[in-house]
Amino acid sequence: MKKLIFLFLCLFFMTLFTISVRTQNNIGTEENNLEKVLEGVKPLVNEEYQRLYDIYRLDVFRYYNLHEEYNTGLKKETFKKTEEYKDKLRELKDIKEEMLNTYYYVVSKGYLALQSLSDYDIKQRGFKLTFRTDVGVSIYDPDSVAGIDDVLFPTLPAKTYPVKRSGACLIEGAYKKVLFLPMSSEKGLVIENNKEDIQIYMIFKISGVKSVQFRIQSVVDGTQMDETEKFPYANSARLIIANGKKGDVYFDKFYEHIKK
Repeated sequence: MKKLIFLFLCLFFMTLFTISVRTQNNIGTEENNLEKVLEGVKPLVNEEYQRLYDIYRLDVFRYYNLHEEYNTGLKKETFKKTEEYKDKLRELKDIKEEMLNTYYYVVSKGYLALQSLSDYDIKQRGFKLTFRTDVGVSIYDPDSVAGIDDVLFPTLPAKTYPVKRSGACLIEGAYKKVLFLPMSSEKGLVIENNKEDIQIYMIFKISGVKSVQFRIQSVVDGTQMDETEKFPYANSARLIIANGKKGDVYFDKFYEHIKK
């Protein structure tokens, strides 16, 4: 009787293991399709950034285009006491909550993707991905970490390297961020053979907005000027490297924020 029970338990756990493996394999197959990966994920475009900042700051006046009508401190203070302002603020809080729970993606493709991804490193067995922000030139705040399309990703374990030249401009004190992506040579060869169709995606939820210092340098006379702008950031992110034409996913990794 004990032998029968033992045999039954063995068969039961073997069945569970088989189901688990099949489930994982099925998930893997689905995740290898770019369309499936991006299902339910919203693209974040530059035109939406100002509204994103207004929502995050709960700026009723800018979000509802009331800043010209209420253009002084006293007018704003008076309007804040009205029921109309309170209703709009409640509505904006709901919009903010929805925004913070939405998955977005930004993508680097074409020339930018080609410039960002190195050739396969046969010694380290992988690619080096260089992050550049699209603020126009070079970034001088090393705490901003890596960014794509003006979204910052401080979770990525990218290394910092100095940059002395940006195009035709000689810029001292700027930096770049480089992330190493370990990969087999077989998959690396597939990427190199399809490099013109490579697209780099970051999938994320917005965690907040941070200020970044950067410097503009004129290509005409070399004049430099320091600037500070606010950029959205994501503490956790999923990095995807895919073929934009075929829809094949070559690299898929989730970088999670670890609370200290």
